[in-house]
Amino acid sequence: MFKADYYIRPRCLPIVLSLTLLASASFRGFAAEMARTVKTSVAFDLLAQIEKELARLNAQAEKEPGPEWPRPSARVAYLLLAGLAAQGSLLDLPDRDRLSFGVATHGGVQGRIFEVTPDARVALVDRWIQDKSGSYVQRGAELFVRRAGKWVSTGKGTAIGKD
Repeated sequence: MFKADYYIRPRCLPIVLSLTLLASASFRGFAAEMARTVKTSVAFDLLAQIEKELARLNAQAEKEPGPEWPRPSARVAYLLLAGLAAQGSLLDLPDRDRLSFGVATHGGVQGRIFEVTPDARVALVDRWIQDKSGSYVQRGAELFVRRAGKWVSTGKGTAIGKD
């Protein structure tokens, strides 16, 4: 059934498998490295527009009627900040520095900080909530901008999701 040209001898099989795994692992490593290094730069004027839009969404969320929480405007603000975070690089900061951005990893809380520009960071925090209705994840995003040497919160958004 097999032609001699296409048949892999059993003693060559470990070598072929090793080379295949090595090639796929090196490609995955290369792809991960490219994903970390190739990011879209966020211009200063674009960051200013995002801050202005976050302020508008926050004001609108306070005026929206109804019992729904989080407000639709707060969800839009979360999506805007999550997209902005995707343009940045994940930072690995010590716990002391993470707390200044409102990010603590304990219990049912998991947080990440992304550097968007040297003077702007986005904190994404997921909190697991368990109540009478079941369990869900409360997702929060907050934009921090460095002003006069201090990190200042300039906008935030909230979303709820089941994972």
